[in-house]
Amino acid sequence: MRDQPIIKPRGSDHPVNKQKFNRKAVVFAVCLIIAAFFWVITTLSMQFTTFMKFPVNYINLPKDKLISNTLPDSLELEVKGSGYDIVRSKLKQHLDPVLIDAGGYKPRKGSDYFFITTNSKLENIARQMGSDLRILAIIPDTIFLNFSRKISKIIPVHADLNLNFQKGYQQSDSMVIFPREIRISGSQTLVEKVKELRTQNIPASGLNKTVTLRRALLLSPELKQLEFSVDSVSIRVPVSEFTEGMREIPVESLNVPTGAALKLFPDKVKVTYLVAFDAFEKIKPEMFRVVADYAKLEAGSSKIKIDLVRSPANIRSVSINPERVEFILRK
Repeated sequence: MRDQPIIKPRGSDHPVNKQKFNRKAVVFAVCLIIAAFFWVITTLSMQFTTFMKFPVNYINLPKDKLISNTLPDSLELEVKGSGYDIVRSKLKQHLDPVLIDAGGYKPRKGSDYFFITTNSKLENIARQMGSDLRILAIIPDTIFLNFSRKISKIIPVHADLNLNFQKGYQQSDSMVIFPREIRISGSQTLVEKVKELRTQNIPASGLNKTVTLRRALLLSPELKQLEFSVDSVSIRVPVSEFTEGMREIPVESLNVPTGAALKLFPDKVKVTYLVAFDAFEKIKPEMFRVVADYAKLEAGSSKIKIDLVRSPANIRSVSINPERVEFILRK
């Protein structure tokens, strides 16, 4: 069976007809937009009642007391106003927190709790919103406060540092922490648990000079409930270039039996160490003391161990050569 040809109305593909259709579509779209615009304007000018939620911040809380219960972090407001004002307020409700003055709290009868009635703050809240909205109700209508005694304590700070130095450089002296101690405040139970505060361990690499590092305190979720006089400390780390030094030191004999003499071979040892360049000339042989303690002699051994019992505090990587020497005990 042969397909029948599709018969189109005469002149339906004519360009003039297409132009007429396009003009009618444009006119219809413009009319629709204008109608929608006037509908929106009319609607926004009408009065509505709705609920809006705002974050809340508390001011003028007593500094000598601790809030032991959880305060609401938001307020729900039932408001009435024009569509314009409601839309404008909804756009800012997640940005601008409502401030509640907690200075006017009152004691709750027969308990240790205190309370704030949010309706008493209605005028102040309306002023903060800065619109023509009328506040009908505030949820919750009462905010309860439970105060406990706040105590303070001075806690030492320990610096956890991950230091990496350029080749030939080392820490040349003790680090200095400022402040060395921090005052913490909070509930007695929590404050009494804290014995020491530590800093965050953030690496510092490529050190080749003395640096001052700023490190925040390492706070667990529990510690974050406390107040701190400062939340970070400065740590001064002395850094110097080091070089190798060597001194030949005579060995002293200790605990030699009465009437006997201990002869050592050799009777001097080399003490090798690393020292900062600027302190190299300050290291003198008399700052070292090495001994051979006869009381520590191992049974049957032909050599006695050499011990370094005194050395300057500012040297590193100290070694003795030889560590054991031969000896003869003469009576």
